[in-house]
Amino acid sequence: LFVYMDDFFGWDFLNDLIFYRGKHRPRRQVLLLIMWEFVGCPWQDRKQEHGVTLKIIGFWLDATLGSISLSPESIADIIAKVDTFISCPDRQPPLRDWQKLAGLLNWALNVLPWARPALTELYRKMKGKVHANAKVFLNREVIEDLTWLSSAVRDCIGVRFVDALTWN
Repeated sequence: LFVYMDDFFGWDFLNDLIFYRGKHRPRRQVLLLIMWEFVGCPWQDRKQEHGVTLKIIGFWLDATLGSISLSPESIADIIAKVDTFISCPDRQPPLRDWQKLAGLLNWALNVLPWARPALTELYRKMKGKVHANAKVFLNREVIEDLTWLSSAVRDCIGVRFVDALTWN
């Protein structure tokens, strides 16, 4: 059993399922739920997921492919936010918008480490600025880097943590 903040996760054999609370669930998950009930710890049924592909802290973990990637919805959100940002009518988004975009892209870098260079100019433009409503001019370098990132993220597969294509 592993823990990340308030998320517990682990592994179990695919065919080691127990019928519990109206669903077939992995044996180890059922044991954890029974323990939680015994000590009075509340849990929500909708959060009790299992399978070879799971969404964990917003990333898709595929145990069969051995990869961690962004969901299609997350990719679409990143593309839309980058497009909105670089299409700012006066080419001067407020610093707050720069910071929001940087935070979103920084989160995505957890599974897209190869995209780090695309944020260099973005951070360089924000450096030393502290007033959230201050306008920051969009220069050519930032637009080129974000345009590249937006097009590259469309076809990304994320991080692969095994060499083999599938586990059998």
